[in-house]
Amino acid sequence: MRKIYYVPQGQDINEYRDIWENHTSEIHNSISKNIEEYIKDKDVAQWVLIPEFQYAEVPEMISDEDYFQYYLYDDFSFYEDDPQYKMEVWQLNLDQKDFTPFIQETHNMQWEKVLCKFYTEHIILPVGWYELRFVKEDKEIDTAQITVYKKHDDISDVISRTGQ
Repeated sequence: MRKIYYVPQGQDINEYRDIWENHTSEIHNSISKNIEEYIKDKDVAQWVLIPEFQYAEVPEMISDEDYFQYYLYDDFSFYEDDPQYKMEVWQLNLDQKDFTPFIQETHNMQWEKVLCKFYTEHIILPVGWYELRFVKEDKEIDTAQITVYKKHDDISDVISRTGQ
């Protein structure tokens, strides 16, 4: 989220210096088309939050024994009333070119108020290749591929557990 300070045209930005100084480096004293919808009152100086990002946070690889929470950042949801998000887990097979991907499972996402992101519950996936599709009210927002590998005990881990 980009944070700017808006000062109405014709007013001196230095009158508001104690408000915006050391809090933002972006001051606007006119309204452009890309910020117009986010300004509440064009005649009042104010802080304005401008959404910029929509992306998922997914590791490239994960073990089949690890539970993991998947995140989606969507600045645009800040201005929406209770948007509904879900994550679809699509099974892939990179060894077979004629393999048709299919939905293996779907998980609802919840809002994390403090960190300002959506998240799934802790999920464990079986070994395989997957495409995670993040969907907002039946519209795909982002996708990410993930590989789930079989976890093997490291030889040093085995030796330390057996006391050798």
